[in-house]
Amino acid sequence: MYRLQNQTRHYAWGSHDFIPALLGRDSGSEPEAELWLGAHPTGSSRLGVDGPTLKDQIESDPGRHLGELVHAEYPSRLPFLFKVLAAEQPLSLQAHPSAAQAKAGFADEQQRGVPIDDPRRSYRDSFAKPELFVALTECEVLCGFRPASDAAHMLTRLGISTLGPYIASLHTGRAADGFRVVVTTLLSMPVAARQELAARVVEECRRIIDTGETGPDIDAYRWAVRLGEDYPGDVGAVLSLLLNLIKLQPGQGVFVGAGMMHTYLHGAGLEAQANSDNTLRGGLTPKHVDVAELLRILDFEPTHEPVIEPQPMSDASGLWDGARTWPVPAREFALFDWDVDEQPRTLRTVGPSIVLCLEGEVGLRSRDDEIVLRRGESAYIPAYEPPITATGDGRLAHITVGQVPRSR
Repeated sequence: MYRLQNQTRHYAWGSHDFIPALLGRDSGSEPEAELWLGAHPTGSSRLGVDGPTLKDQIESDPGRHLGELVHAEYPSRLPFLFKVLAAEQPLSLQAHPSAAQAKAGFADEQQRGVPIDDPRRSYRDSFAKPELFVALTECEVLCGFRPASDAAHMLTRLGISTLGPYIASLHTGRAADGFRVVVTTLLSMPVAARQELAARVVEECRRIIDTGETGPDIDAYRWAVRLGEDYPGDVGAVLSLLLNLIKLQPGQGVFVGAGMMHTYLHGAGLEAQANSDNTLRGGLTPKHVDVAELLRILDFEPTHEPVIEPQPMSDASGLWDGARTWPVPAREFALFDWDVDEQPRTLRTVGPSIVLCLEGEVGLRSRDDEIVLRRGESAYIPAYEPPITATGDGRLAHITVGQVPRSR
């Protein structure tokens, strides 16, 4: 087992407080948006203070670190990336490609000679990026398209005649076709027309809020106003009204599959994802927006019941007692949350794992090694380690490769 030193990402939308508090240090002058635990080429953790990167360590003996089965499917690379995400301000409106789309998009940009660090680059690697976000605090998220009738209702209430054709598209035929027409038209309008429409929508959202009405619709209009104020003239504020506005309580999660438009508006949580950094943006950002590529990879089907409740784990041995998981259709990762006490818990894994102590103090023990993690500390467990037992008084987040036992 290896104690990890992890990288923090300083993005403008990040929180000044959450990640420093988790790591037990004072806040700095810059916002801290993400803590990366893993082996991504642009942000690999290190083994100890002055040790090698986790990426280099795995590549030095991939069969042993990953296990032969994992190495065969993900040659020489850790299949997952683990993050702590802390948003004080909304992220950009975005979506992630499928495996086939990422492979083709990366190859195309490589062939065209677009540098990896070029801000106009859409594909940083050739891999898909499914992700599971689990709230640690109360969070607000936009995730997937609403039912088409709900989206049409949100636009109709604005009373803007120029939205008539969009509303008609959402009422006609397949929902996905309606959303495709609306989103494509909004993102492809001339700049002046986009800015005029966005400003009008924000104005009408304010009018509805001023009526004093309450409820989920008002929350969505309120967010549209805030997004419009932060990014004047950006149709991302209009697009936000087409998406599910979800309020997550601690422990609840959402799964973001390929092509799902989403953004994290506010709050902190854990993000388990495939080991990729591919993001196609659709607005609410000063960064590059590749409209044509975004429209090519978007999934326009509405997302129903997107909230995932944690499932308790159990088997006949009782070794899973105290563990919860969030079932998702991802092969690259599985996430568990362990309440640890003096009763030994066995951290079963498929291949390599990373564990993060969220609360208290937890001791990890293998046949030949022992390590103690306190709040904010983390460790990497290679596939060649025998089963790990955990004891103490605390809580662990545990990510491993995505094959999990049946939930209770």
